[in-house]
Amino acid sequence: MAFAGAEREFSAWGWRFTAQRADFSIDAVAEEVTGSYLTGRLVALVLKAGDSFFREPVTGGWLFRGDNAHLLYWLGHSLPVVILVHDLGPGVTYWAHITQDAVMYTRQGWKILIPSDQVLRPDARQAFSAISRGTRTRSRWRDAGLAVTRAEATTATPVGQPAKDDFPAWIGSLIERFRHAVEDRDLWRVLWDEKLTKPRGETTIHAVAGEMWRILCEAADVDMSREADAGRGPVDFKFSAGWHRRALIEVKLLSSSKLYQGAQAQLPQYLASEQVSCAYYMCVGFTDRDLRPERLAAVRDMCSRHQDRSGLLVIPRFIDARPKVSASRSGEATPGKA
Repeated sequence: MAFAGAEREFSAWGWRFTAQRADFSIDAVAEEVTGSYLTGRLVALVLKAGDSFFREPVTGGWLFRGDNAHLLYWLGHSLPVVILVHDLGPGVTYWAHITQDAVMYTRQGWKILIPSDQVLRPDARQAFSAISRGTRTRSRWRDAGLAVTRAEATTATPVGQPAKDDFPAWIGSLIERFRHAVEDRDLWRVLWDEKLTKPRGETTIHAVAGEMWRILCEAADVDMSREADAGRGPVDFKFSAGWHRRALIEVKLLSSSKLYQGAQAQLPQYLASEQVSCAYYMCVGFTDRDLRPERLAAVRDMCSRHQDRSGLLVIPRFIDARPKVSASRSGEATPGKA
């Protein structure tokens, strides 16, 4: 019913309406038509119907909640995305443009408002025309990733400020939350390009992990700084809650030619320069080759030997950023097999 009604409305405007039945969560695409000419100005449509989408009435409309995988996909899409929600009783369809500004974050997850005054009818054509003419920025995928990261951090279990003896373990829990989000909650998609064929690299990992950790640290009154000057070079992340509660996180790609150098020389120098007794070496892999057991074992061995020599902790942690293909996306190409 929602699909047929939407198709009738856009067709009545003179727009071309095309079903996208094989797409992940985008149900149709509407293209503006001027006279008899196609304009190339498109809007991606998400179609929903049923009473369940009207169970959270608020002033001005209803709240729509979704999962982070869809939020990432919609905000990062090359086309502007509009959600249409059909009320089966009166047969009315409401709509909302999914944008960064429309997303609200709560302890229960992200949500957007479906305004009760935004009805899919003839007078909505001008608004859809404006949406179709909007410019999608080149950084939209990165921005979408940061939005999803904020959602993950906001819904995480609250953490209090750690005690002195618990501080290293508390920093480790930050890495564990990032690992869980990447490996189990689709955040891996942020770390790949839009076609899921090429990893984005350390800069994106720094931005995404840093945004998550910033929110968690702010809630716990822990200071986090990035690329602090530490002797021979910058360390990726430095955390402190007073002089006696301090730790570092260094991020490296498992494919890096400097992987072993970081564990063997770079981090120990940081620890000595900053007079910090604990650092984490967070290594991210994108392919089967990156995550070979012998490669991980070599990193663990170097960290262990440094601890034996100096008494200072360099703790390795590994993030598996290979794509995880769910049943709903089983038709996608699967990179990460190199």
